[in-house]
Amino acid sequence: MRDLAGEQRVRQRQKPVLRRLARLRWDIGLSILGLAGLVFLAGVMVGKYQLFPYRQLDAAKDALLALHSTMVPGDEAGIAVDATQGGVLHWDRDAAHSGVTLVLQHDGTGPLAVLLDMDGTELHRWSFAFDAAFTEAPHIIVRGPDDRLAWHGFHLFPNGDLLVNVQGSNFPAGGGTVMLDRDSKVRWALPRNTHHAMDVTPDGRILVTGHRYSESGLDECHRFMRPPYYDDVIFTLAPDGRVLDELSVLSAFCRSSHSALLTADGTFPRTALTRTDTDDPLHLNDVELVTPDLARDLPMAQAGDVLVSLRNINSLALLDPASGDLRWTLAGLTVRQHDPDLLPGGNILVFDNLGAEGERTRVIEIDPVTQEIVWSFDGADGGRLYSEKMGNQQRLANGNTLVVESLAGRILEVTADQPARVVWSYLNLIGAEDGKGIAGIVADARRFDRDSLTFLDGPATAERGPRRSAAGAPAPRS
Repeated sequence: MRDLAGEQRVRQRQKPVLRRLARLRWDIGLSILGLAGLVFLAGVMVGKYQLFPYRQLDAAKDALLALHSTMVPGDEAGIAVDATQGGVLHWDRDAAHSGVTLVLQHDGTGPLAVLLDMDGTELHRWSFAFDAAFTEAPHIIVRGPDDRLAWHGFHLFPNGDLLVNVQGSNFPAGGGTVMLDRDSKVRWALPRNTHHAMDVTPDGRILVTGHRYSESGLDECHRFMRPPYYDDVIFTLAPDGRVLDELSVLSAFCRSSHSALLTADGTFPRTALTRTDTDDPLHLNDVELVTPDLARDLPMAQAGDVLVSLRNINSLALLDPASGDLRWTLAGLTVRQHDPDLLPGGNILVFDNLGAEGERTRVIEIDPVTQEIVWSFDGADGGRLYSEKMGNQQRLANGNTLVVESLAGRILEVTADQPARVVWSYLNLIGAEDGKGIAGIVADARRFDRDSLTFLDGPATAERGPRRSAAGAPAPRS
């Protein structure tokens, strides 16, 4: 028989113990919550006032970013595509603009530049190893492998000299500017954190986009953002690569009447809690000189100004290099855009990476005065145009537009019709995997009149490589 009375006496004795245990659990729980709250508040104070160990934690974050940049494969490693045939896939001889096309692409082992005839025949190529150009690289904190680098931004001279920017898995990402001769020998290299784009002025100066890593930040930007961050810069170079001038685009923005674009809500922050906290506030990705001919059709510009693209605030702007002041801004028509081109007549052609509906990219022609979109292209024949990053375009002499869909490894020449027709296409197919094609990125491309490139008439050299067709089925990828 159970001793019910005894069990009841035991339970009575246990009640105070159980109550004490319950109170202890609450005390422990409240202590943990209180400690977590103190840790959270301490973290807020550390971040707001940059107290110890803010710098140490920020350095650790940069170290992790550097490790990620150099160790994790990026888009240059290849993109799966449905196609199994590469090279020139379509050519409407009557509608396409005849010429030769220089392509900055990745072949799976590293970046290179190839000059292609309309049928895809390779006429010339340029390549070099990073270490061959930069035997010392004081501008690079952590060095990435060559097969994860890319060339982005170039200028081809009539004699075959090629100016390119290196970017990719190095940390910081801007790898420097390199001048090659027609045989891929390095004429000079600039060890600065340059990237993306460049423009060569009529007097031979070179405008290059880049950045400086600012530990303490810019005084004029303190009310908007916390340092450290990248200070976007336009470098002006002499033809031999010497730096003649550096113009801080970030400083110009912070000093301008458009500075509220640097904050998420477009207001002037009063406290540190409302300031932008980002390493890359602007992400300068293009620069183009306003020539006297172009200035006549741009009422907001003067000859000598530069047009810039600021990806991270979805804006285009005109800067006066002489004063370092911002003259004009166009914001909100594009999203994460690249490569604004000034057209004769005053319009601007832009690669609008994320501005189209339904996760699509579009190329748009904008009237900067009325802000009307007068032409657009976001795909043809039921297929979409999409490149989350990179991308560019070129308006051709016959009115067609050459479109570089970088992260699809494609180049399309399309007509000015609405809807536009594809009259020439190229795919940088570098291999195959699991029954699908693998495309390498195409960072940049431009069509030239063959007669303008005088070096093509010179003798071939061993460094130029064999004449071959870039079309054909891909080899299996190992």
